Amino acid sequence: MDAVDYLKTLRRICKEFNPMCPDCPAFPLCGASGDYIRFATPEEITKSVEDVEAWKEEHQAKTRQSEFLKIVPNAYADADGTVRIYPCAIDKKMWDEKCGNKGCTECRRKYWEEEIE
Repeated sequence: MDAVDYLKTLRRICKEFNPMCPDCPAFPLCGASGDYIRFATPEEITKSVEDVEAWKEEHQAKTRQSEFLKIVPNAYADADGTVRIYPCAIDKKMWDEKCGNKGCTECRRKYWEEEIE
């Protein structure tokens, strides 16, 4: 788990547990400050990363792709697992605002991996 993934997951954890901070797996490190920054020992940081990784495995984020695959479980995907449907083919806003046929592979991956509520 890299630092960016760790912080994104902490944000999800905080959103889910607030205001029940003492039950949160990150509570020992952030102490309910919500900013995740305080002086900590390497052992505390290591434990926090392990706890956050474990929580993430048990609480996968909802993405466009995860929800789409519940409806169309056999959708064609690339070798990296990204659904092979281009966003501009199903979302006119993507074509008008972003696409225009530039950077399709990266655009498609970002679109399908985007977290949703």
